[in-house]
Amino acid sequence: MLTTRRNWLQAILASGILVPWSSIRAASHEPVKVALLESVFAGQDRDKVVEQIKPFAEIIQKDTKTDAVFDVVTLSQVESEFKTGKIQLVILTGLEYAWLQVAYPEAKALLVASIDEGSTRTVVVTKESDTAKDLKDLSGAKVAIPDRIPFVSQYYLQATLGQPLDKAFQQKKSGNVDETLEEVLDGNARAAIVTGAGMEVFKERKPGRFKKLKAIHTSMDFPPATVMYNEKHADKDALAKFKDALLKSNEKPEGARVLTLYKLKGFEEVPAGFEQKVKEVAKAYPRKSQG
Repeated sequence: MLTTRRNWLQAILASGILVPWSSIRAASHEPVKVALLESVFAGQDRDKVVEQIKPFAEIIQKDTKTDAVFDVVTLSQVESEFKTGKIQLVILTGLEYAWLQVAYPEAKALLVASIDEGSTRTVVVTKESDTAKDLKDLSGAKVAIPDRIPFVSQYYLQATLGQPLDKAFQQKKSGNVDETLEEVLDGNARAAIVTGAGMEVFKERKPGRFKKLKAIHTSMDFPPATVMYNEKHADKDALAKFKDALLKSNEKPEGARVLTLYKLKGFEEVPAGFEQKVKEVAKAYPRKSQG
């Protein structure tokens, strides 16, 4: 299984593209390996994701003049090849980038995903009239969650609660964000877990219904999906080609369509203060023994 629809390029951006640069050199005819981290597509079928991103892959291939093979993989699969230089470009969640940068100083951010404000923020919501004031007040309660809950939300809540979501709450899968929040308003669940961006969309579409809700717990805004490369092994010319292609990927209809499908606007330059925030996240939410 794989993470959110809005989170591919939030959240291909809230995942993982891997590129062995030696494959791009003129002297080599081997295809470029592009691996997308499954954490970006939680809740989605792997084969379906691979099929859906084909138009985007074709745009990148054409603009960089490379033969690339795209695949969806786990963090542990990526890691073994990244550190040896067989894979040098990875698109992954900002949280995972924070973890890998701790382990590998050569890991650097090339670009970050352009996303809606609040897309990496987790919000726990109840009815305005509910007596709950924080997560501890919801222990054992029925909680509605979208079919595709972001990887970052899952990890954050497990770290905060000290146990998996299915142990802390009675989970009720509820489709999209609107349906998830309506479960609370209709009395079918005591609380809902959504993103800050999802809450804003609901507020704009249903302001009257929104006023009947309250947020009892809100996480920090985690770093957005990141395009990571291996500074030690990177081919600078190839790196520049992929950077340019990714920055322009949303300018073409097919590229924009795929990005929108995964709730991403595109890619952008790494903002000031990004690396410091990544370090703070790695310290506050260290990697556990999982892939």
